[in-house]
Amino acid sequence: MIHLIRRLKKKKEKTEHEWCDKMIELLSDTNKDRNKKIKEEKDMFENDYLKALDEKYLQILEEAKIENESKENINYFKKEEKSFINDLVKYKDNSFMGI
Repeated sequence: MIHLIRRLKKKKEKTEHEWCDKMIELLSDTNKDRNKKIKEEKDMFENDYLKALDEKYLQILEEAKIENESKENINYFKKEEKSFINDLVKYKDNSFMGI
């Protein structure tokens, strides 16, 4: 998850797109929640938590697609960003494998 956060920070620097910050926040919060569960000696999240996490993740990716396609600002990294977004969709389950 940390590797993904680093990549998102680099994308944010290049594109200045807000979706990157939202995804970083989601991943960071999820990691904090996971650490809290570990301290509580619980090994799983509740289904409601996982469902909400999945919905938020997909919502952010929809925002990412919109920002990537926007014609408001020049995006020199459009193809690179689009590929990254597609990878986040394709490998969604891998992003949260450690939780």
